[in-house]
Amino acid sequence: MKCPRCQAEDPPGTKFCRQGAAPPRVSVCPSSRANNFAQNKFCGQCAAPLDKRAQRASAAVQVYGLTDFHAKNAIELGRLKTEFSGKVEVHRLPFPVLRELRKMAAEVVREESEKTPMARKVHASFTKFQALVGPWDHVAEGPPTISSRRGEVR
Repeated sequence: MKCPRCQAEDPPGTKFCRQGAAPPRVSVCPSSRANNFAQNKFCGQCAAPLDKRAQRASAAVQVYGLTDFHAKNAIELGRLKTEFSGKVEVHRLPFPVLRELRKMAAEVVREESEKTPMARKVHASFTKFQALVGPWDHVAEGPPTISSRRGEVR
């Protein structure tokens, strides 16, 4: 096996590079929890695919990106309201317009994702992630509604 730092050949099972003492980059299999070399595509113990890293990375990027997006939008909305007070009004887009914009955006993303194998893989992973978090998005981004045994609060 080659050391990721110096490219020296080391025998299998070596814990550190014999030339530069670098530990190998390791990826943990989500199924068997076995350590695998980072460049492996499948687990050496159970043959499970190790592409879960892409799914976790996609989830992390979504969380950090969305948080940053909301923070910047909140700052700019505050700036609009203070700097242009009385000159600018902010209105919500009607629901049918938003629905059509979402459809068009989804179509463009789908078309772009078909251009390269990597784009297809990323799109498939992201689509799977969206299916996981989608139900929460409907609750979080919808109108505030709280139900209780005593009645509904809006």
